[in-house]
Amino acid sequence: MLQTPAAGGNIGVFIGPEGVLIVDDQFAPLSESIVSAIGEISDAEIRFLINTHIHPDHIGGNENLAELGVLIFAHDNVRLRMLEPLRIPRRGGISFPQPPEGARPVVTYTDAVTFHLNGEQVRAFLVPPAHTDGDSFVYFSGSDVLHMGDVFRTNMYPIIDVYNGGTFSGMIEALELAIGLAGPDTKVIPGHGFGFTDRDGLIEVLVMMLDIRDEVTRMITRGRTLEDVMAANVTAAYDAKWGQVESWNASDLIPIASCSKTQPSVKASADIRLAGLDPRLLDRVSGFWNGITDAERTVTEIRSDGGWPSTSHQVRSAAEGFQKPPGRSRMTCLSPLKHMQAQRFTLG
Repeated sequence: MLQTPAAGGNIGVFIGPEGVLIVDDQFAPLSESIVSAIGEISDAEIRFLINTHIHPDHIGGNENLAELGVLIFAHDNVRLRMLEPLRIPRRGGISFPQPPEGARPVVTYTDAVTFHLNGEQVRAFLVPPAHTDGDSFVYFSGSDVLHMGDVFRTNMYPIIDVYNGGTFSGMIEALELAIGLAGPDTKVIPGHGFGFTDRDGLIEVLVMMLDIRDEVTRMITRGRTLEDVMAANVTAAYDAKWGQVESWNASDLIPIASCSKTQPSVKASADIRLAGLDPRLLDRVSGFWNGITDAERTVTEIRSDGGWPSTSHQVRSAAEGFQKPPGRSRMTCLSPLKHMQAQRFTLG
């Protein structure tokens, strides 16, 4: 894994005699440093690049690498969003120019693509609309390494990009999928944050997301306004660790959580969806369901958008070969706009 000093846009590097595959490629000015860093650990050709999603700190080097002969892969939605100017949500929203034609993925996939390279399988697959609507996980089966792109980060609250199709409920489902896929020795590469993490790190973030969603949902179903929810400081227990980044914190996350759709099947399928997971997760779901009234439960069911299948189906699909998922949920709520400026980092 290659990291900047700020640990943003982490790059996965898979090396072997048949060539190098990388996951994401930072901003364009860093391409030379990235190629040089890879050259220090392997003299093999950089053959393939997988973009985990549309954001500039993950696709910015595409054109430069394509000029070196690297073949670029991404989900269909990533390429489609490259056909127009980009907007990202940090500090309320910032615009970027349309990526150049040479930066576009040459190969796109609807559900998944598998590389048979260097003696193992590398599988890139679509996950629920979480950070964006084109998020892919990349799993290196032989090495037991999972690159999650920006669906997972270890240094701040999860960013849900409503400008590019991200959803709060999809973020929860994608985390559940990753937990179901990860084993006790799996190394997890976060999109942002220093070093590797593991299954326990994923569980910690999922518990937090469930807790925030549950508290916000309780207040909304009891008639509270967004202003009431914001004033209640529902993220107080988590702000010290996760809410210290000015460009994205609880004031950005809570408005999106207030628009989240809760699945009506939570209680009925909790034992299936969370089978084999940390008991904290089952307690979190059961506690939420048992803690609301029948009237609130009805509202919660009415608010459901159907969305994606249960996690057990998702994990089974990821392991056995993807099946085309049902229709995706749609998020319409936007976080309050704030002043934002672009940031660039240099490799150390």
